[in-house]
Amino acid sequence: MTRTHKEYIYYCPKCGNACFRRYDDTEDKCSICGHTTIESPHEYELSLEEYDAYTDGRKGGTREEFERVWGGRMQRLHDEVVSKSPIFDPDLYNRRDEIRDEDFRKFQEMLHGVSKENPYGVKCPYCKSTQVKQISGFAKAGLFTLFGIFAMGKNSKQWHCKNCGSDF
Repeated sequence: MTRTHKEYIYYCPKCGNACFRRYDDTEDKCSICGHTTIESPHEYELSLEEYDAYTDGRKGGTREEFERVWGGRMQRLHDEVVSKSPIFDPDLYNRRDEIRDEDFRKFQEMLHGVSKENPYGVKCPYCKSTQVKQISGFAKAGLFTLFGIFAMGKNSKQWHCKNCGSDF
């Protein structure tokens, strides 16, 4: 298998997050904390030959074996390089998975228009906010009781926008 590009390992000296980047990749910010990433010393990388050997079965090729070897290299990178950085934050390092999960949850909410506050995925047609609530049947009954037939226009609406105050 011939490769046309090489992927490099970059790490964040602040939170210890490691990521792959291609030689032509221009993004240099950590996805966890936003700090500038640094190219790792090459002795911590898997060569393309090693990677191919593990993934195509020439060295056993199991995912577990690949993860063991890769995990060992990443642990060495952390122990020997990252943790010695003068700006390394152990608390941030320990919260990386939590931050990554929260970012993924927010991405999913954005992608699907659904959040904890808005489980229906409804957006205000006027201001596009997802901060909406469903108008309850009790609220509609109360309006009808107070205003009678004159409340019919408002009672035909299902949602109230907490951002701009409109009903739709």
